[in-house]
Amino acid sequence: MKKLTKIEQLDQRFPGLADQVKVWFNQGVTAAMISDLLREQRGIPVTESAVGSFRTRRWVPEREFSCQRRLTVRALEDFLFDFTAKAVPQELAGEARFGVR
Repeated sequence: MKKLTKIEQLDQRFPGLADQVKVWFNQGVTAAMISDLLREQRGIPVTESAVGSFRTRRWVPEREFSCQRRLTVRALEDFLFDFTAKAVPQELAGEARFGVR
């Protein structure tokens, strides 16, 4: 069982908090600025190190996994497109598509 970060613990009391922090990270906002924003906008005292820990332990791995998955899907699409283009002659591909033999 994984240990929750301070942001994830606070997300249980303030639903949507973790998602908002991820959005800010995606926008390029720093951990220090996010800590200040949470304090000013929501009245939630969170240290910069707690936000940085969430970034390191959750946001970065999720982002890397998402990027890797997109690359894998794109490579598979390219492979299948190339395979189909080489395996089926152009004139037959058109006929097969319209059910003509």
